[in-house]
Amino acid sequence: MFFWEYHDKKILRYFLSDIMEIPQEEIYAIHLKDTFLRRRWRWQKLGILDLLSGEAYDNLKRCVGISILDFDFSDRPECHSIYTLRDKNGNKFSDVLEIHVLELKKAAAGNSGAEEWIRFFNAKSEEDLDMIKTNNPGILEAIGELRRMSLKNPLRLWYEAYMKSVRDDRAWRKLCIETGLGKRRGI
Repeated sequence: MFFWEYHDKKILRYFLSDIMEIPQEEIYAIHLKDTFLRRRWRWQKLGILDLLSGEAYDNLKRCVGISILDFDFSDRPECHSIYTLRDKNGNKFSDVLEIHVLELKKAAAGNSGAEEWIRFFNAKSEEDLDMIKTNNPGILEAIGELRRMSLKNPLRLWYEAYMKSVRDDRAWRKLCIETGLGKRRGI
């Protein structure tokens, strides 16, 4: 696994934990799958396949959609809204579907995890990142990763070469252990 993939999943785990308000320990694994349905013609809309045909509805697992919008979706003042399936009387139909909407144009007045992420997403410059005052480890990790990704060219090349050597060393050690070379070479 590449360093960037590990870091991205680590940050994603923090993000999901904060947005869905669940402990990070309850997120056992993150699998990113390509569920996009390809368009045949330009005028067709992009589709996303969520359920394979033939599966029974009682096999459905909780599905959470998170939309990060750069426009106002509703007239409500909240920048983080959660929508669920309800009937016309407001009775909950099912907890299988949940949609979170983060509206970046609205002011994040509080200090919830979602509002801290909104402030992070709204940062446009290095100064904006410096203004984010948080103890949230996910935000701090994301800020660090963003800064690493935007290092000046020679520094970034040096950093990437260093991380490649770290990955190569791990792969070499793993190979030695798996093939038994490690015992002969003292690894």
